Amino acid sequence: MPLILTGLALILGVTAEISSLHARLLPASLIAAIFTLSLAGNMPIWERC
Repeated sequence: MPLILTGLALILGVTAEISSLHARLLPASLIAAIFTLSLAGNMPIWERC
């Protein structure tokens, strides 16, 4: 039982760290994805290179 509780605490701690990182990175990645999609919609990728 103590091993399960320790593992659960570790998993929850790692998940909380990752989710707090995602909370900071998610808006920027969403904006980048929308920007990239709008660019790809306006002109083909092979013409951009």
